[in-house]
Amino acid sequence: MKLKKKGLALSTIATLIIVILIMVILLAFISLLYSKNLDKELVAENKCRMSAKILRTLSHSYDHEAFADSLECPTMDVVIEEKDPEEVMRGIADHMDTCLSIFFDPGQERNPPELFNDKGVVCLICHRISFSEGLGGRIIDREEFESFLKDEYPNRGSLTYYDRFAGLATGQIKMRDLVNDDDLLDTIDTSKTYATVFVYAKGYSFIEGIKNSIKKLVRKTLGFIAGAAYSMSISSEPEIAVFIMLKEYDVNELSDLADLGCYMAGKQSTKP
Repeated sequence: MKLKKKGLALSTIATLIIVILIMVILLAFISLLYSKNLDKELVAENKCRMSAKILRTLSHSYDHEAFADSLECPTMDVVIEEKDPEEVMRGIADHMDTCLSIFFDPGQERNPPELFNDKGVVCLICHRISFSEGLGGRIIDREEFESFLKDEYPNRGSLTYYDRFAGLATGQIKMRDLVNDDDLLDTIDTSKTYATVFVYAKGYSFIEGIKNSIKKLVRKTLGFIAGAAYSMSISSEPEIAVFIMLKEYDVNELSDLADLGCYMAGKQSTKP
């Protein structure tokens, strides 16, 4: 029996090694495509997604800083060219959904993943979104944007954008409930640049720190926030928080993410 169990363990390890090797090869292939100057946004997204999968497979081998530093996820520059307001909102929502789904897909996963083995907060600026000059600085009402998120569905699932962003029903703390409407920006101004920001926190004390500091952030530049904190065991305290933000991008104000305790991940860009 012991020999049989040992054989199963070795088989599992061998399978894991093969899976990791395949992922590494795919990541190298994606890097090659990137060097060929194809659709850079799509290639960069897939490269980031693949590196996140590799790190998730090895999650218990990394602390949060090593995890963050190993991500191949540079900030992607995006220009939304559509002029119809609904399509502009869809473009923003799709990029927020991409930013979230790279690490956690609420439509496919029952629980948020454990991305690293210690406790801490990792933040990733996935996109820097600007808009075509043809929009002429169009203003989109934030309440209109939230209504769009609640009514519309992304291509990747049966949940609305809002339900995907808000998190699973098992979430103990809904991040949107921590802020009042008056705390958020009133509008999305297409003459400005915005960032999609993914935030992952592990550890009750870090989640409490986010709860206590979030209002300091939202009063400055935040247009939208959604996500949840979850208990992963019989403990009543939330242990993991996953959420997505849309905020004005200002290189001089990126330090405000430090209020959340963020360790910045993935070769973050800091250009103005």
